Amino acid sequence: MLFHEPKQKPLNDILHAIRTNLTLDEAQAQFFPNSERYLHGLQQLDKLYAPLPDFAGALRRSKELYESCCFSLNELKYEYPKEMIPDRHTAQSYLEQLTWEGARQRYGTLYPERLYKLSPTNWI
Repeated sequence: MLFHEPKQKPLNDILHAIRTNLTLDEAQAQFFPNSERYLHGLQQLDKLYAPLPDFAGALRRSKELYESCCFSLNELKYEYPKEMIPDRHTAQSYLEQLTWEGARQRYGTLYPERLYKLSPTNWI
């Protein structure tokens, strides 16, 4: 399973291309050929897999596993690792400094003049 409904396949394809640093055309051969890798409902699973041996037992065990998981998406939150942020910075100020330094490395002397006015002088 890669997505929760079939219409999310295009988004999954885009994320795969980004993850592999490829264009959509370059990544095309790596995409799944259809949108069947989604979370199927119990009726669909029963229709697809009922002929298999012990499907009812597998479904029961899957349900037991599901019920043993206690998780809410509300529990997720991101915190910047403290060890990555120098003492004199907040997470925001350090990210800004890294951004300006990266721009200087990327553009060198071609750094746009209007950005010099925005950048703190000790960062460029």
